[in-house]
Amino acid sequence: MDVTLVVRTASNQLATIAGSYNNDSGQVYDYLLSGEGSSYGVANGVVRRGSEIVFDERRDLNGDDEDRLLHDREFFTSVYEGRPAAVGADAVLPAMWVLQQVDKACVR
Repeated sequence: MDVTLVVRTASNQLATIAGSYNNDSGQVYDYLLSGEGSSYGVANGVVRRGSEIVFDERRDLNGDDEDRLLHDREFFTSVYEGRPAAVGADAVLPAMWVLQQVDKACVR
């Protein structure tokens, strides 16, 4: 079974999202992200570019694991219970606005 989604951005770039159960490469990834310059495989919390480990969740945790787990638990519980999460998208919009302003100032 294969599923493919192709998205064209406002700047005319294409992004392809493909899901397939047909894989004879011997490599199994949760996600495979392919770009113009390289591809990244994501499996079991590890991001690889070829044989290079770019990020390993097991090594690079910064002590915020408990907070992240509590946030995830709250989110999934809210979905299960059919209610809004305690912290929704609206709660982070002010912080995202500030980050956008910083980004705009740095890009000039």
